[in-house]
Amino acid sequence: MNGPLATLLICVLVVWAVSGLTMVLLMSAMQGIPDEVYESAQLEGASWWQTERLITLPMIRRPSPSA
Repeated sequence: MNGPLATLLICVLVVWAVSGLTMVLLMSAMQGIPDEVYESAQLEGASWWQTERLITLPMIRRPSPSA
């Protein structure tokens, strides 16, 4: 087996190994967002993309450390 193919195989295996944990963490973070926030965005006429970009992503981000 040559070097580039072995490197690619290792990268694929690492991504496959950690994708399950990543999905569990993302799903638990998304379930922590109150439904009322999404309902109010829907009433205001927000599209799916606006909801994801302006509500979901900021609410699942790690809080920045205060300096």
